[in-house]
Amino acid sequence: MPDLPEPPPEAVRCFRLATKLLDAHQFEAAIEEYSSAIERAAGLYPDAFFRRAIARAALGHDDEALTDVAAAEHLLDGEKAKEGPYIRGWIAQNQGRFDEAEACYEEAIRRAPDWGAAHEKLSWLTATRTVTDDPTELMLGGDPTSIAARTSTVGAAGTGRQGRRSGAASASHSREVPTPSLDSLGQDLTAAARESKLSPIVSRADELAELEAVLCQPAPYPCSAMLVGPAGSGKTSIVEELARRIAAGEAAVPLRSRRVVALDLTALGARNRTVGALEEILRPVLAEAKRGNVIVFIDEVHRMVHLGGHHDDPADTLGQMLKEPLGRGELTCIGATTEEEFEVFIKSEAALARRFERVTVAPLDDQGALAALRAHADHLAERFGIELGRDVPEMLMTRARGVAPQQIEPERSLLLLRRLAGRLRTTGEPTPPTRERFDELLRVISGLPSDLPVRLNELRAGLVGRRGLSSEQAGQLMMMVDPEKSYRKIGTAGTRAVITMLGEAAPTARDMAKTIAAAFAKRSGPLVATVDLRPYEHLPALVEDQWESAAAPLRCLERGPVPVLLLENVDACGSALARAIGLGLASGFLIDNVGRRLNLAHALVILTATSFANLAELAAREPALAEATTLLLGEVARTKDRDDTPPPSPGYL
Repeated sequence: MPDLPEPPPEAVRCFRLATKLLDAHQFEAAIEEYSSAIERAAGLYPDAFFRRAIARAALGHDDEALTDVAAAEHLLDGEKAKEGPYIRGWIAQNQGRFDEAEACYEEAIRRAPDWGAAHEKLSWLTATRTVTDDPTELMLGGDPTSIAARTSTVGAAGTGRQGRRSGAASASHSREVPTPSLDSLGQDLTAAARESKLSPIVSRADELAELEAVLCQPAPYPCSAMLVGPAGSGKTSIVEELARRIAAGEAAVPLRSRRVVALDLTALGARNRTVGALEEILRPVLAEAKRGNVIVFIDEVHRMVHLGGHHDDPADTLGQMLKEPLGRGELTCIGATTEEEFEVFIKSEAALARRFERVTVAPLDDQGALAALRAHADHLAERFGIELGRDVPEMLMTRARGVAPQQIEPERSLLLLRRLAGRLRTTGEPTPPTRERFDELLRVISGLPSDLPVRLNELRAGLVGRRGLSSEQAGQLMMMVDPEKSYRKIGTAGTRAVITMLGEAAPTARDMAKTIAAAFAKRSGPLVATVDLRPYEHLPALVEDQWESAAAPLRCLERGPVPVLLLENVDACGSALARAIGLGLASGFLIDNVGRRLNLAHALVILTATSFANLAELAAREPALAEATTLLLGEVARTKDRDDTPPPSPGYL
């Protein structure tokens, strides 16, 4: 049969619009646009006939859909007409004519042997029919495993045909399609779940239900899902829970015969050394994913947008290569990324973003995080025999706020839980630990000295008698610096505390910084970064001088649980730098013009200024700096009542 002429541009535009509507399940509007494409192309547009048949079949207009299939097949032959028997098989299956459906799928495979969607349909239909003759159950999407489980009792009782079919189905389902290429680049989470290697997750029922609904959208164009949420919010755990539910037969019926495989982008990128290598690697991976009924999970999915691109062919990226199989429903994928990376990398690639449906993953509240922590503790007890006690999860949550103030739940609490379990397994001591032993272990895994209570008592005694520091202020300062109590003062953003020392108190700032840092130092010495701000106008110059080299003062902020940052003469620095510091203290990190990021979340920051009047003048220009201050020491007590002193900023009240 001679090749058909190219459809005119106006027909192509209608076809593309119709395809978007079809992907969005707006079937009636899609039918109208496909009809326009067929009309503008004088009826010589086979793909439009096939797509219109799909839209009509989705609405239950089977006769009209079959007419469209016949029209498309009249224009095509061989592999080009592979979608004809596939669509006819789909319609026959929905009508309960399973022998005919099976024959149609086999015909589609003969025309296109590597077509994964046809293999998937045929495998599902064949496996299901070995265990039941009930067409109603098949039409509702009955799963071979669940049906076999229900009929196994009957088979054991000796009812013959039904029992034999149940056993055959179980054996058939256990023999999964081999996927060597995919397995070499990823991890089968469903297999890990069957071996009880995955921790259960709770407090995510809504997100799981939404994820399953996305993955179960009607064929032949299932939608892929994009989990979007902050780092540490539990996106990967949600996917692992889906794999666990599939392995346990608890997932939605259409998902129970599927596998979840996590694709390792690092391993994939390591093999992509020449132009065209990525395509060669992906070809067998995609074919196996289709035949093996696999849901591919890609963590940090934003990396695939540029993964694999070369100077010779910058479009040769993983994101570009996956657009077509994702759009045609030949590949089902779950991606995970953060809100910022989704906006920058995914949303800017509109064609790629359209192929995913977003599922938002918000941080857990305290109640949800506590339930998740208890579930993980129970899993540790069941799998490794580590009994932690019922009160430990709540104490861990309380302590985690002071140890990791900028991390979110459940990540920061789970981090301490895993470290605690690892320490108990290392020492081999009996569990659950006593309260005293628990506190000692928690200090060790948090990087704190084991004799922290003694050191804190010495620190309090040393602070009370200092010039310009009252007993009440010393107590307030101790609450801020104590990691076991500072959770009462800090949230999920910002620094541990900001102290401003004025006038006569300013000269004692260095001594106070060393005294506080020494209380938390182990073997590396006091952790104090001292920077005189007078020479600097902008943040980049400060970062370049004080942070770029390995021995620079600001590097100490990366070490130790409570590093101390002393910024001297803050009232004499440039306005731009003062603004950057104020915003950095509020957010918990400093970031310069080239993206260098300096984490301040764990730090105690001490600012010094010449006088209250100078600082008040700066605060009037840069209120962010004033609002970040937690404790003011020095002149404020005697200057608050003076008429000639500018009123303090709200941050100093």
